[in-house]
Amino acid sequence: MPWNSAGLAGRYLPGEKPADYAQRPYRAPKPTAGRFRSTELLRRSWEYAGCDERFSPILARADSLIGPGKIAWGVKMIDGTRSWELYLYDHSLRQTLTLSLLERIVPGALDAAYGLDVDQRWFSISLDLYAEDPRPIGDSALHFYVTNTGVPASCTSFGTTPSGLVRENDYTLFDGRTAWAAAANWLDRNGWGSSANVLLWDEARPCSHIALATKPHATGVYFGGLNVKQVLAFAQRSNLTDPAIKDLSRNQADFDHLLLDVAIDAVIREDRLHITKVAYFSS
Repeated sequence: MPWNSAGLAGRYLPGEKPADYAQRPYRAPKPTAGRFRSTELLRRSWEYAGCDERFSPILARADSLIGPGKIAWGVKMIDGTRSWELYLYDHSLRQTLTLSLLERIVPGALDAAYGLDVDQRWFSISLDLYAEDPRPIGDSALHFYVTNTGVPASCTSFGTTPSGLVRENDYTLFDGRTAWAAAANWLDRNGWGSSANVLLWDEARPCSHIALATKPHATGVYFGGLNVKQVLAFAQRSNLTDPAIKDLSRNQADFDHLLLDVAIDAVIREDRLHITKVAYFSS
């Protein structure tokens, strides 16, 4: 498929700075003006899944309501099934994110809110999208993030269920340039022992940050700020099979101005490492 060339909404404006998965601006490796936003990869993933016409209007509404590039996204492969997650962040003290705003961007989002206060303000809200239905559906389709105090930086996510919010994951953030040893120590203390280094992949060195997550059934490892070559090396090692990644490999020059995030969820079974989820993210 040819890359989407429709309009400026899919391309960076002069002087505009790209932002990472958590909506933090970063210094691009190459000039960005007039070049694709990372959402081109998301659109491509939707196209291959046959749901681009249903999901692309979400990005258009987000561009209109909160500005271009202000919604982060992830493509996830879990047990061979592809899904997507969309994220809204507010790093200001105003905490303007509400379910009311999310419903305007993603009609149907309130179907999974189970009566939560639509005007409560959050640091971040995300929702899962599935090819078979354009709405967030089922338990824990909506996720709410709360920042914690202390060092290193951390946050906790909660998911929606018919009986209320349920704690999901605890995330701890490390500097990807200087804190690999600290990340290894965290893994050591959280059940990985001498196996900690099997999760800290050389393909991700250097990176801007490492996020480690305690999840109900796995440990999550996120590497932030990877260039295209690093992302492709990660994809090969993790067997990330999203077709948009194959297109990225064939068209690297179209996206070498971007930095992306990647992640795995992993467990040890019978003394072997098993990857239960692989994903890539941007905004």
